[in-house]
Amino acid sequence: MDKISPRSLYELIKGKSEFSLVDLREDGVFGERHLLFAVNIPLSHMEFLVGNLIPNRHVPIILCGKGNDEDLIDRGALRLKTFGYKNISILSGGVDAWEQEGFELFSGINVPSKAFGEFIETNNKTPHVSAEKLEQMIKLEEKLVILDSRPFSEYELMSIPGGINVPGA
Repeated sequence: MDKISPRSLYELIKGKSEFSLVDLREDGVFGERHLLFAVNIPLSHMEFLVGNLIPNRHVPIILCGKGNDEDLIDRGALRLKTFGYKNISILSGGVDAWEQEGFELFSGINVPSKAFGEFIETNNKTPHVSAEKLEQMIKLEEKLVILDSRPFSEYELMSIPGGINVPGA
């Protein structure tokens, strides 16, 4: 299987080519430290997620994990091949090598949309409403619309009463 160096992946990210960067580690481990544009498709959930997240079976896929996750990566690549994906590469050394090369890792989930929202908020001086103030506005039946841009899975777990889910930045 082809390997791609962290520097080559960095150049690919800066380019205009279509590709999928897939981190096969479980959600919690992924959330602790991952590449910014990596999509989390844990090997344990791959059958359920990969078709929706990577519908084009011909797009190049780059797999990553922790530096010593060779078994995980090999099993993920084999499983992807059984689903009809053919153009699969591995990030040499995984997230550890990426960090050692001096590239940044991120923590949390939905980082790009969160960063975008924070950028817009700062740039446009978006006004804030505290939780207490919002509660008061709801009790006073003020005219308002509450939009929640988190993914549905997060919205479904906990949301502001009356909020409308509109996922994405």
